[in-house]
Formats: sequence, structure tokens, C-alpha cells
Amino acid sequence: MKSTDLLQIILFFGLGIALTPVLGRFMARVFKGEKTFLHPLLYPIEKLVYRLTGIDPNEEMSWLKYLWAVVITGTSVTPTSR
Repeated sequence: MKSTDLLQIILFFGLGIALTPVLGRFMARVFKGEKTFLHPLLYPIEKLVYRLTGIDPNEEMSWLKYLWAVVITGTSVTPTSR
């Protein structure tokens, strides 16, 4: 193993370990519904998408709506092999 390979491994895991607390705090704020530094940039886009698609963000999704959402978006197309 070359020294550059070892350096890349150390940097990869070092950055991952160093960024874990920062990313964890950010994700916790997102899941709690609190504002983050991305909120001013992404919230208007989110409101526009909700308006265009007719989604009420305050309404809970029923199991039937969830089922249809999974059926519509969850299908994958596999290429045919020749």
C-alpha cells in the first residue's frame, strides 16, 4: 500500500468522524422542524412545489394515499438484456 493510499483512507475516515456531530445537529433541527441556515433559500422552493402539486403540508397522509405514492414512484424500470 502506497503512502498516498493510506493518506486518503485517513482523510476519508477523519472527515467522516469530524463531520458527524455537525451533520447530526443539522439533521436533528430539520426533523424537529426548526429553522436552519438553508431555510431562507429552500423554504420558498418547498412552498412552490407544494402549491404546484396541490399538497397541504399540514394534512396527514392516509394509508391509501401513501400506497398510491409508493406504487407510482416506487416502480423501477430494468433494462432488457439482449
